[in-house]
Amino acid sequence: MHRLQKITRVDEEVARAGAPQVFALQSGSDLLAKLEWEIEQLRQHVGGLSAEPIAYAAFNCAVAAWQMVDWAWCDDHPGRAPKGREVEEFGDRLRAESRALDICESLANSAKHRARRQKQINAAVSTRMAAAIQHFRCGDPCGRALSAYEWRLTVTFRDQQLPLLGVFDEALAFWNQRMRP
Repeated sequence: MHRLQKITRVDEEVARAGAPQVFALQSGSDLLAKLEWEIEQLRQHVGGLSAEPIAYAAFNCAVAAWQMVDWAWCDDHPGRAPKGREVEEFGDRLRAESRALDICESLANSAKHRARRQKQINAAVSTRMAAAIQHFRCGDPCGRALSAYEWRLTVTFRDQQLPLLGVFDEALAFWNQRMRP
């Protein structure tokens, strides 16, 4: 996993010249590491009691995976500002290459913007979040919780039901291949 520049003293600052609003994220590789981290956060929450941390983590994964488009474009065109719809067209090409990115774009932008115009909605994408609950039974080992939850997040894409973590893993693999050939 890619790591950000290591901070050796508490008072040491990590800054990116000319872009003070990005904390220590300096490249597409940094955001790729963040995507890996976000996916791990989601994995850690699927056994929890509450839906909120899982929903938040899933949203963060989708946003990080889709936001990679901007970073990849900038990494591909160092020192050049995009003109017109270049980044949008670049994103459209990448969505055509990767169903995972197509799904992530829909999930990230639908939740981020709350309401999208009808032409912006990807009708091929829908989501489901449900918990399977296992209750403590007589004979189960002592010390086990009275109930255990296993959250299942799925996305339906073009009538195919997919595990959401699998979609995010697919997006991560796409970006790993593209960013780290």
